[in-house]
Amino acid sequence: MATDAQKAKERGNAAFRTENFPEAVGHYSAAIAADRTDPTLPLNRAAAYLKLGKNVDAERDCSTVLRLKPGHVKALYRRAQARTELEKLDEAKKDLLDALQIEPNNDTDVVGTSKPPAPQRRRVPIEIVEEASTSGAGQTLTPIASRLLTPKPEQPLPIPTPSPARQSSSKSSPISTATSHQKTTPTVQGGIFRPSGDHTTFCTPSGTASSSTPSQKVAPKAAESDSLQLSPLSLFELNRSWELASPLERWDLLCKVPPQALPSLFKTSLEAAFLVEILEVCALAVSTTGDLTIRDRVRAYLRWFPRVQRFATVTLFLSKKEKEIAKKLVETVGAEAWRVSN
Repeated sequence: MATDAQKAKERGNAAFRTENFPEAVGHYSAAIAADRTDPTLPLNRAAAYLKLGKNVDAERDCSTVLRLKPGHVKALYRRAQARTELEKLDEAKKDLLDALQIEPNNDTDVVGTSKPPAPQRRRVPIEIVEEASTSGAGQTLTPIASRLLTPKPEQPLPIPTPSPARQSSSKSSPISTATSHQKTTPTVQGGIFRPSGDHTTFCTPSGTASSSTPSQKVAPKAAESDSLQLSPLSLFELNRSWELASPLERWDLLCKVPPQALPSLFKTSLEAAFLVEILEVCALAVSTTGDLTIRDRVRAYLRWFPRVQRFATVTLFLSKKEKEIAKKLVETVGAEAWRVSN
């Protein structure tokens, strides 16, 4: 087990050096699953989390290091960085003071107190250039040829004539025009309506507002493709936008990723915390709107998530409450049951 953890750690270090931080997090997580007693593994994963801007996860890993090895200076410093980004300034200050108390004479920049070295001045020799020869003095350039450049007279742009097909389509009856306008106007019925006026409406994957009218018929759609697709967003872009997004904005971000692109998006970098946040957003969208299109979309996500690498390992990190959320969502949308152990 220790050998597997060391190999996964070395792969994580290699990914970190190439600035592939999501992949580094995945390798460090595999190392932690193999050996939970080594404090350097969560410490390295905290550094990758800081690079990705996932400060809550970085703070949690640093606290794990301090439980395994109290007084770890690097863990105190990195937790102070995460807490500073989370605006926990008093707690961040306490971590820095504890680090200074443990290593007051630390010359490195571990605790962020060392001053940068003074820049050294470099003397550049000055070369004196002699004056140019005056043999050609007084000579000036004369134009070889001169001619007036007159612009061409402006010609009016040709007016395009509409094609017969457009002319026939433009002479539509008022009844058909009103009908087409009625079809393109979205109806907003599903969402969260607050007394303050700050309402939240969930959009269907096609971009129109979802409707929860029971009598509305949904046209049958084509069968979902079983082939893998590439995600239009990278995992780094999704993580960065996800941290600052509201539940509605998170659903819109998720809709930009096709279900078939989940394996290529996450690869080996799926985290338990991120998986739970996605499940919560899906559950909120389904329970709030009741739209069949959203329900089908969530069912497709649930069908493709088990194909992500390390999915079975990630589910081991879920708490009992988080597993209940997943099972309830699977039962609600009628998806195939996940193999999540209690």
